[in-house]
Amino acid sequence: MKQLTLQAKRLLPFCLFSFLLLFSGCGGDDELSMPEVIVGTWTVDNYEVLGDDTEYTVYIDRFEFRKDQTFTVYYGLAPGQDVVDDPDTGRYEAGKDYLRLEYDNPQGEEQRVLCEVLSFTESTINLIYRHPDSDIQVKIFVKKK
Repeated sequence: MKQLTLQAKRLLPFCLFSFLLLFSGCGGDDELSMPEVIVGTWTVDNYEVLGDDTEYTVYIDRFEFRKDQTFTVYYGLAPGQDVVDDPDTGRYEAGKDYLRLEYDNPQGEEQRVLCEVLSFTESTINLIYRHPDSDIQVKIFVKKK
């Protein structure tokens, strides 16, 4: 019996070490995924217009992204005013470094918006939007509601 106990004592550190390696390896790869983080309601916290001297205003109040890759964007009449009752809805695709939105505008024209994701956390996303018809670039900072 003593010999079995001695073998068990020798195996205990090895088993404990293996257990720790197994579970530390599982937690190390837990990187944030943009497709998972994006789901929820996001408000525009701030934005910065880059490029030429053209005045450009962002009238977006908030985005709602759902797991089924659909979204709704709500607009404000002007910064600080009430939200417009006519939101746009469409589909989105989120990758590690991009966010693509596709929707029909009120005139029935298909709109495609591609943003570069500069950085993101569980509660913030920093994007840059490059206007396709001008030199205007807009850095948009959104936060999770």
